[in-house]
Amino acid sequence: MGPCPVRQPARGTIASPVFINLLAGAENNLGHALLSKDNVDEAIPHLKKMLVLGPETAQLHKDLGAAPAEKGQIDEAIPHFDHALQIAPYMVEAHSYLVVPENIVNRHKNQ
Repeated sequence: MGPCPVRQPARGTIASPVFINLLAGAENNLGHALLSKDNVDEAIPHLKKMLVLGPETAQLHKDLGAAPAEKGQIDEAIPHFDHALQIAPYMVEAHSYLVVPENIVNRHKNQ
């Protein structure tokens, strides 16, 4: 017997929850890894895919806020930090960005 052929799913087929969870985990890991390497522009699309794939977590919104904040785009970042704090009110990282956002802008300008 030869190798088993790979079948493409039919159009309109709904992906299994297991596949969606695996894909979501991969997107999250890649986005977080890119953020940690200061590849902010590359990280944002992967993190935004997580909003569609789920689950919606405080960490995801903190990361989606951190990405534009690191670029000095505070107005775009604040709603994500607020959302993170709605999910996890005691999330220190989100609080720290909101308490002193001008430090982020100043750090960005000095680079």
